Amino acid sequence: MLLTVTLNPSIDRSYYVEGFNKNGVYRTKYEKITSGGKGLNVSRVLKKLDMDVMATGFLGGKSGEYIKDELDRLSIINDFVNIDGETRNCIAILSDDGSHTEILEKGPVITEEYFYLFLKKFENILEQNSDIKFVSVSGSIPQGLKDNVYKRLIMYSNKFDIKIILDSSGEYLKNGIEAKPFLIKPNLDEINSLLNKNLNQKNFIEEIENLELENIIVSLGEDGAIAKLKNNFYRIMIPKINVINPVGSGDSMIAGFMIGYEKDYDDIRLLKFATACGMSNAITKTTGDIDLNFLKDIINKIEIKNV
Repeated sequence: MLLTVTLNPSIDRSYYVEGFNKNGVYRTKYEKITSGGKGLNVSRVLKKLDMDVMATGFLGGKSGEYIKDELDRLSIINDFVNIDGETRNCIAILSDDGSHTEILEKGPVITEEYFYLFLKKFENILEQNSDIKFVSVSGSIPQGLKDNVYKRLIMYSNKFDIKIILDSSGEYLKNGIEAKPFLIKPNLDEINSLLNKNLNQKNFIEEIENLELENIIVSLGEDGAIAKLKNNFYRIMIPKINVINPVGSGDSMIAGFMIGYEKDYDDIRLLKFATACGMSNAITKTTGDIDLNFLKDIINKIEIKNV
C-alpha cells in the first residue's frame, strides 16, 4: 500500500484556448475537470499503474464531496478529515502556443485543532495498515497552518520507519528537509531558492550533496533532470516530445519513483521509469494521468549517465 497526503487539495479546471493573452475573451476548445492537488495527482497515476493506494488530507464543502466521489469512482481508497471550509479551485489555461497560465485559489483556513485531528487520522492509518512503507506529501500548505507542518509529518513518520517523499517549495521545503525525508524533487528555481544561490546545471551537484539527503531529483524541464540516489549522481536526458499539458508531470514522476522503489528497480531502471511517467503525463490532456502506450515507448528513449 502506498499513501499520499494532500493537505490543500483542489478541483483542477484546465481550459484549452487558442491564442490566449490577457484582456481577451475566449471560448475553450475543450476543458478538463479533475480532483487536484499534487498528492491526488500522484494517487491517480499510482492507481492507473495498478498499485494499491490510499489518499488522505483535508476536504470540505461541495468541492470536497466532488473530489471524494471521483476518488470512489476510481476505486482509490480515501480517508480525509472533513472541514467546515470549502475546498479550493485551481485553473490552468493552456494555449496553442505552448504557454500555460495557472490561477490558484488559497483555499480554506485550517485550524490547529483540525491539524490535530489529521495527525490522529494519520497515526490510525499507519497503525492499521502496516504494509504502508512509502508516503508522498506534496504541494502547498493551507492557510492557518505553520510552515513546519511537513517537518512535523516527516518526524512523525520516521517513528514508524516509513519513507517519505517531500515535493514542495519555499519555507515548506526548507523546514521539511530538516527532518530528513527520503526524497525531495525540486526544480532548478526551487533548489536555488532553497540554497539561496543562483546555480546552473553544471555547478550545483556539490551544493545539493551538502544537503545531506539520501535522494534528490532536480527537475530541469525539457532538459531532463539530475538525480542523486544515495552516493551516486545521474544526468537524465530526455527526447523532445509534443507537450500538451505539463501540469502534474512532476507528480507523475513521483508516482513512478514510488513504484520503481517498491519493485526494487536498480537506479537506471528506476530513473527511466519515473521520468517516463512524468513525460507521459505531459502528452495527455488530463492532469495527473498517463498514456500507457506512450510510457512503454518513451522509456527506451531516455538516457541516463553517471556524473
